[in-house]
Amino acid sequence: VSHCAKRSCRSASGPGCVRTGLHAGEKHSVSAVRRPAYLDRRNKNHESSGRHRGAALIKLLPPGLHILLGDSAGGIFTRVFFARDRLLIDQDVLSVGPTPRRTDLSAWTKLRHEYWTSFVPGSTGEHVQSRFNLLDNAARLSDAGRVNVWAATGVSEQLFIASVVHLVRLAGGDPGNISLVQFEMLNGKRVNALGELEEAQLRAAPEPVPMSIDDLQHYLN
Repeated sequence: VSHCAKRSCRSASGPGCVRTGLHAGEKHSVSAVRRPAYLDRRNKNHESSGRHRGAALIKLLPPGLHILLGDSAGGIFTRVFFARDRLLIDQDVLSVGPTPRRTDLSAWTKLRHEYWTSFVPGSTGEHVQSRFNLLDNAARLSDAGRVNVWAATGVSEQLFIASVVHLVRLAGGDPGNISLVQFEMLNGKRVNALGELEEAQLRAAPEPVPMSIDDLQHYLN
């Protein structure tokens, strides 16, 4: 294409092309139109920062299953960690309602479901069960090499830990494989529930700590 055909170029009788510096009568070519160096540097910096942001968004998990309480905490967890099918969520808050001895998982699940649906008559089908629901996936606890329980210090969270320990034993698993990711204090305040944490705070989680025999016995009792 003649440089004179470009609107940004001067006429053929002029000194040359303003955009490329070509002299009159010379042709434009792809190789002749060169990007300013500062644009190349800016693009490289942008790509580099994008890679760093992407790396900061998703964090790899320690081996094993990871279990936590509540859909709110589960939503934050999946935005921070690359969990896939290794996340299980307990959708039942045990600090309210009947909690008899759990020897029959089906009977227990039915009892708890009836308790929650009793608040609003006719609402039985309104609750959406997560595919990560802990009780529905309890059989996976029987052969899990490691079970990581994520919890804070509130009553519901502590009952949740006890529930998982009992559930592992009921499913035929080894409670000795359970580790605890415990959130206790943050900025001088006690952490009551995982769902109150921000993504950055959850990303800075402590390493899982295997539960001692004494701790396991405490929760079993």
